[in-house]
Amino acid sequence: MIEDISIPYNKALIGSFSALWLLCAAAGTPVWIHLTRTGALKGWIPLLSLMVFFSLFLYYLVSHLVLPMLRGKPALELTPEGLKDNLKDIFITWGNITGFGLVVVGRGSSYIRVDMEDEQAFMDQIENPIRAWLCRRRQHMAGSPFVIPTALLEGSNHTILSTLEGYREHITSSNNVS
Repeated sequence: MIEDISIPYNKALIGSFSALWLLCAAAGTPVWIHLTRTGALKGWIPLLSLMVFFSLFLYYLVSHLVLPMLRGKPALELTPEGLKDNLKDIFITWGNITGFGLVVVGRGSSYIRVDMEDEQAFMDQIENPIRAWLCRRRQHMAGSPFVIPTALLEGSNHTILSTLEGYREHITSSNNVS
């Protein structure tokens, strides 16, 4: 019997990032209101734009990162059936995964690239057109439409990568023996 492996969220980073955005929203809103009332900003469009931006981003941050993390849901789940990415709510079977790679973009943004046999089968499960567009952009950036940001995961890049590769090898060798 093969055990499931869970890779947790990076609580320190997500907590710090959430606190920073809440602080920006709390401090920035009164400043924009004051500037609008004193006439420094004409009209209500800048204030409304700022409020909509902060509200949408905070909603995403809380609903997709903070609440699942507080409820104890892992960021990644490795099961005998496949890899479940709870960050993006995506599941991919081990039969479609051919390997993993570490991709570093810019000055340190690192991702784990998931190489696949059938990228179209992966893309077909994505219903949100914005998410599908982002996956296509990631394919140009990293060579695969499915990348996992390592900053949101607990552990070093190489530890996470070796855990994924080791589990995949164990699964594929177990399936070949059976």
